[in-house]
Amino acid sequence: MQQLYDRYDAKQFANRTPDIGSFDHPRFVQICRLVGESEKILDVGSGFGEFSRKLAKRGKKVVAWDISNRTIEMCKSAGIEAYQINIETDPFIDCGTFDVILMLEIFEHLIDPLVALAKLKDLLNPRGLLVLSTPNAAYIKWRLQLLFGGLPDFGEDRILSDRPYNLLHKTPVTYDALRQVLATAGFEITSVEAEDYGVSVGWSKPGLRHIREWLRKNWLSLFAGSFVVSARPLQSTEHRLV
Repeated sequence: MQQLYDRYDAKQFANRTPDIGSFDHPRFVQICRLVGESEKILDVGSGFGEFSRKLAKRGKKVVAWDISNRTIEMCKSAGIEAYQINIETDPFIDCGTFDVILMLEIFEHLIDPLVALAKLKDLLNPRGLLVLSTPNAAYIKWRLQLLFGGLPDFGEDRILSDRPYNLLHKTPVTYDALRQVLATAGFEITSVEAEDYGVSVGWSKPGLRHIREWLRKNWLSLFAGSFVVSARPLQSTEHRLV
């Protein structure tokens, strides 16, 4: 897995160091709202550090973990405390505990997310929060692709992996399955919403935008391309398997 992601990122970032983008991008605004006033943040699967760098510029203390050596080098070069780690197989580095753990588009990359989540729970402060985003395998676009005999990519960029199947996204999940995994790992969901990447040109007209938001709010499991979930760790007396 380590070699796979190193090759992927060497190709992805071969000719450039990506810009961290706008601070008013809808996705960053959404994550900042969920992070709130929390000060110490662990960015699990940080990639090249888009969110780590933005949050650090907002005065947060950020630690970045990623499986890829290339992306960790990019985080360090931007002044972020960063460590190369495979959260499924490597022992965790002692960085203390955190107010927030970010796992943005990471769940679907894991072979067994339940094990990783149960380990990460111990790194949260008693009142800490997990903020997790992951593609919705029941999204209407992918349902229709299956209906007509296609193989959905479930959000994976297959061009970079050179495969006709999902190589990096190993664990597609619906909201109900995600809820059960989090409960089993010892978390209680405190909020769930559609991930806000912004509005495409096709939905940009005011009337259509309103319809889009209404659909995403009322039929989240059908019209959300990705979920954003915040969850708190249950205390030992609250923890139960489902």
